[in-house]
This record gives sequence, C-alpha cells and structure tokens, in this order.
Amino acid sequence: MKRAAVASFLVLSAMTICGRASAGDPVGAVTSAGGDLLGGLGEPSFNTLELLPPRLGLPSLSVGARDAADEQSPKAKDADEQSPKAKDADEQSPKAKDKEGSASSSDAEPWVENENETYKFVGLRGRYVVIPKFMFSLYQADGGTTVSSPGIGLEYAVRRNGFEYDGWLMYASYGMKDSPFKAKSDPDQAYEIVRSELKTLTIGADFLWSTPIDSGFSFVYGGGAGLGVVFGNLYRNQAYPPNGVAGDPNTYVKCPGPGINAWCGNDNDHYGNYTEPNWLDGGSKPIVFPWIALPQVGLRWKPSAQFAMRLDTGLSFPGPFFFGLSGQYGLQ
Repeated sequence: MKRAAVASFLVLSAMTICGRASAGDPVGAVTSAGGDLLGGLGEPSFNTLELLPPRLGLPSLSVGARDAADEQSPKAKDADEQSPKAKDADEQSPKAKDKEGSASSSDAEPWVENENETYKFVGLRGRYVVIPKFMFSLYQADGGTTVSSPGIGLEYAVRRNGFEYDGWLMYASYGMKDSPFKAKSDPDQAYEIVRSELKTLTIGADFLWSTPIDSGFSFVYGGGAGLGVVFGNLYRNQAYPPNGVAGDPNTYVKCPGPGINAWCGNDNDHYGNYTEPNWLDGGSKPIVFPWIALPQVGLRWKPSAQFAMRLDTGLSFPGPFFFGLSGQYGLQ
C-alpha cells in the first residue's frame, strides 16, 4: 500500500513538471487516488500545493500563510476606510503650505500685512501746532504773537487692507506770553496785555489710507477731527504806552489801575490778576474747542511686525500748520 501511494505521487510530480497536468487530465484521478492512499497513512505534515511549480499559476502559499493573510484583511479594510481622512489631509495641505509660505514671507518682510486681515495697535502720539501771528489778523484782531502748542496723547489704531482709523485722546497746551491784543474795530486805547494758560483735553479720530512705497515705508493721507474741553486761565490787563503817545503796541505796559490816563479807563475791571470767565459765565473764554486736520499727510514706517511709526503734517484748526509723530505697538 505504501509503495502504491509513493508511486502515484511520483507520477503526479513528473507530469506537473512537464506542464501536462490539467483539470481534465486522467492524472487528476491518479492524484485523487494517491490522496486517498495518503489519507490512510494519516494527516500529512505538508501541503502538496507547496510542491507545485509556478507554471500552473497556483498560489505557493501554505495554509498557514493564507490564514495569516485572511486575518490581516480586516486591518487592510480599516486602512481603506481611513483613506478619506488621508485624502482630506492631502486637500488641506495646500492651505498649510500657503500658511507656511505666508509665515516665511512675514519673517522675511515683517512690514507685509495680509489682505482681509485686521491689525490692531496701541501707542503714543505727539502733536506740535504752530499758530502764526498773522492768524489773529484773519480773525479780526490786532496784536498777538506766534503761539506754539505742543500736545501728547494715547491712540488706538485698527488697520485693514491699507486703511486705518486711529481713536485718540490728547492733552495740549495753548500758552501765550504777555502780548498786546485788541479787536480791529476798537480804538488804540482798547489794547490789553493778554496772557494765556489755556489747555485742552481732546478726543478724536484720524481716518487714513496708505500706499506702500518700499521696505516697510508707506505714504499716508487722510484727515482727522476731534472735540476738546477747555480749562486753564486767560489773563487780561488794560495797557498803555509808557510815553503816553500811541505807537508800537509791543512796547505797551500793564495799567496799574483805572483812571491814570486815557488808556486806563473805568469801562472795565481788567486790572491786576483778572481772569476771563468762560462762555457759561458771560465771558469770551471757550468751554469746548474743535480740532480739524484736513488734509493730513505723512510717512509710515513699519520695521517689524510689532512696531510702526508715523510722521504727519498738514493743515489744521487751530493752526494752520501742525506736525506729528506717532509710535505704535502691535497687539497681534
């Protein structure tokens, strides 16, 4: 019996090597018979498919290998199910690349501000207003002197697509030294020595557009307005020429009291430390004072993402000229 089984197995192997085995070949019957014989010998310790050459197109996997492959198939299925997530990640990658590109661009050129992105700043601002002497003549007054008005304040700026608005709060001084002053329509005897210690606290806003120039520099243009409350004293004192003859009002001195001469009359009490009352008390000292800057032009410089400076100038009321400097710190 053992010899017949071995003989059948050898016949099958020989015909397979020659490539003549097929599904309809009588060798199949022999193979089956051989298998029956082998079955009588007990379960074989190997898979006969492992001995078949590749020419038959049959898999050369053992039973154990096929079982392992079958066990791994659920994992492969899970990997296929996860593929949409991987696809989404691939679709998001251009955005990530754009973001990385933008970041690298910002590092290389920190002054660049992305389109449709809002930038916020806080900072300090200074203003220096010049009111020349001839301005008093425009307001129907004689005398006066050039007034310089320094100011300092805080600002909060919001920028987007090259446009910004700056909300600000400023303190300014409108001090004027002793100067002769009168209305144009009044006679020479109406001259008074006027001294100002007026100050304002003003809240307002600037509205500015900018056009890039190069390397963080931009041309800025626009305007601004504000309204301030007035405080401080305005001193007035009757004046007269020392020689008693009308002449250069800049040589006039304060009257010590009324009735000394034609210039020091009794028509008012503007002597000594007289201070002018405000509008509410019937005087001429204002209680509010406007600020108007139009046009306002300047140069903006942004050397880094967190800092910007701006030089401003333009026509203003009061004025007509002002100069400004602002420093801003970015909140991003």
